[in-house]
Amino acid sequence: MTPPPSASPPSSEPRADARLIIANLDCEQTWAGAAADALPLRLRRELAALGTLLRVFAREGDVVWTPLPVRADRLATVTAGTLRLPLPALRCGPDHALAAPTAILAWGETAAVQALRSAHPSPSSCSSTRSTATPSSLVDRLWALPPADAAAAARVNHRFFQLALAQRLGVALPGARPVDSLPALEAAVAQLPADAEGHWVLKTTLSAAGRGRVIGGATDREGAARERRTAERLLARHGPLLFEPWMPRTADLGCCALLGEEALTYLGTHALAVTPGGGFRAVTLARAPALPADDERRLRQLAEQLAEALHAEGYRGPFGLDAWRYRDRHGRVVLQPLGEVNARMTFGLLARALAERLAAADLCASALTLRVGRRDRDAEGSSADGPPPIRLQLLNSHAADELAVWIELAAAARR
Repeated sequence: MTPPPSASPPSSEPRADARLIIANLDCEQTWAGAAADALPLRLRRELAALGTLLRVFAREGDVVWTPLPVRADRLATVTAGTLRLPLPALRCGPDHALAAPTAILAWGETAAVQALRSAHPSPSSCSSTRSTATPSSLVDRLWALPPADAAAAARVNHRFFQLALAQRLGVALPGARPVDSLPALEAAVAQLPADAEGHWVLKTTLSAAGRGRVIGGATDREGAARERRTAERLLARHGPLLFEPWMPRTADLGCCALLGEEALTYLGTHALAVTPGGGFRAVTLARAPALPADDERRLRQLAEQLAEALHAEGYRGPFGLDAWRYRDRHGRVVLQPLGEVNARMTFGLLARALAERLAAADLCASALTLRVGRRDRDAEGSSADGPPPIRLQLLNSHAADELAVWIELAAAARR
C-alpha cells in the first residue's frame, strides 16, 4: 500500500540564491541524438528517481531538476550524528524549472545545459570574480570546475573515440573493433581471443548502464540465432557498433577524478557491483585498497593519461573510468584497466561525496556501500558476513516495482 505524501518531509522551497542541479542521467541519449532509442517509461522513471541522489551536492533550498516528476516523499530524511543531508526543491519539466539559477551543475554536459549556462552565467564562472582559493571539500571542488564543452563531452563519450584512445595507450581489449554488418560480426567472433571463451558483446556507441547492447556466446542454435537477430536490429537502427570480447570477470571496479583547466584531482578506486548485463547495482569505498598496489598504480597512471586526452579534446569536469579483473585461460587473474570512460558524473563520485559528508559528521566505517535495489528483493542479505552494517536510507520505494537506494556502513567505529 502506498503511504500518504506526509510519510516523509516535503522538499524545501527554493532559496533566493538557489543553484540548479540538473539530473539528466539520460545524457547519453541526448548525445546520441536521432540515433538514440527511446527509453522505456519505467526506465525513465527510475533514472529520474536516481537523479534525486544529486542532493548530496546541494545546499538546503537548491533545486534538483529531474526529467520526470519524483514524489517528494521518495526522498528519505538522512540524519546521522551531525549529518543532515539537504532536502532540495524538486522540479521537473522541459525548461529546467528555474528562471535564474545562480550556478548550474549537471550530471552530463549537453547542448541544452550549455545553452542554459549561456543564458544564466554564474558569477563564479567569470574570471574577474573567481576565487583563487582552493576549495577544500569534494562538493566545493565540483562546483568550482569550469563547465564542460557539450560537443567535447559528446566526442569523448563516443565508444569509437575511446577504442582509438585505448589502442593508442596499449590497453584495448584484444579483438575489439567496430562492426557494421552481420558478416563483419561473424568475422570478429571467429577471431575472439581464447580468454573470452566464445563470449562477446556488441554495444551502441553512446549508451550507459548496460543499455543498447547484446551479449553473445550462446552454444545452442536457437540462442545464437536470437543473438544475431538482436545484433541485426541494432545495426539497422544505429549503424556501426563496437564489438568486444566478453571476459570471465572476477571483479568490477573503477575510479573517478575531477579534471580542471590546469589540474587533475584523482579521487581513487572503488569496487563495483553490476548486473550480468552491466547495469549499476552498488559501489563500495573501503579503507583497504580495492586492488593490489601495482594495479592501483597502473589504474591511476591510466587515469592521468586519459585526463590528458580528454583535456586535449576540450573536456573539463568530472569523469570516471570503469575497469575489471578477469581470469585468463591459464587461471591467472588479470587487470583490464580500461573498460569505459564516462566523461560525466558517476555513482562513484556520488559515493565519495556521501562518504565525505559522513566523515564530517564523525561517522567512521571500514567500508561504505551505496546500493540500488528493489525494496522486497534486495533489501535483506546485501551485506557481507560479520556485524550488520548501519543502514541509511536515501531513496524510499513505496511500491514493489520502485527502486530504493541506501548506504551501508560496515563496522562503524563511532557516531
